Amino acid sequence: MNRCGISIHGCALIAAACLSFVAADAVRAGADRGQERGWSVEDVLCFPADSEMIQWMAREFDMEMMGWKMSYTKGSPACNRDLIAKIESHYEVSRFKGDAHIDVLWGGFDRAAVEKCLPAILGLEEPRVTCARDGSITEVSTQTGTKRYLGWSQRGFFVWHEDRKRVQDFLSEKTSLRTNEDMLALLERIGRTPSPVLWIASTFHPLEEKIGIQLRGSTFVASKAAGKRETTYLFESEARARAAIAVMREKAKGKGPVEPFIQEILSVEPTVEGESIVLEVQRAPGGSKFD
Repeated sequence: MNRCGISIHGCALIAAACLSFVAADAVRAGADRGQERGWSVEDVLCFPADSEMIQWMAREFDMEMMGWKMSYTKGSPACNRDLIAKIESHYEVSRFKGDAHIDVLWGGFDRAAVEKCLPAILGLEEPRVTCARDGSITEVSTQTGTKRYLGWSQRGFFVWHEDRKRVQDFLSEKTSLRTNEDMLALLERIGRTPSPVLWIASTFHPLEEKIGIQLRGSTFVASKAAGKRETTYLFESEARARAAIAVMREKAKGKGPVEPFIQEILSVEPTVEGESIVLEVQRAPGGSKFD
């Protein structure tokens, strides 16, 4: 194991700094800025089969979020800002089992450069912390016993989580999304939207329980090019999608309280496209480019 002294500046700083680290197969030597990687189904097929929600952020969206977080960090070292500027693509992968999402990062970095910068980035509050390199895992430990793990994939991405086993399982690729038909169907739907800046695919949604009709999943896509945000609920058939709208409208007519997300769906005049209920909101003139 290689050991280097580092420090953790709390979860917020870890999210702001470490989420930008990744070891890429095609590292561009001397590059000052990362390039927009975009996203592809091929990038995510190696994610674990039990992934129930995946969120992707375009580089420009991630940069804006990181800049906002960094505004709360005083004395941030130059290498931190340089690393954040090289973000190429960022995924968050979740399971609905009570554990936090795992972050998956792409960018033009090698592992040695990241670990060299970590002491300066995280050494702002707790100086007695160690970084231990063990194979494809880098263990970050505080003096109070808190641990976080960075996992380095041979495919070129970097993952970050507090559970070492989860990181190891993610890197092992013992299972993959190739067997998760519902998630693949959601990703196919997202792929129809040009130039998204943010998307979310989830195979779980409380709507299914409230209306009693099986739901394959839902997607949310924000597209700057198309100037819209679109939410889609995917069912097994067009008949079930239409039945779902009918059930929601009946619930809205009832005397009891209506779930807020059902009210929201009906307020946007949902349409049925094949097996999907689609809600589309056009970006208001002058609104944020990420609306």
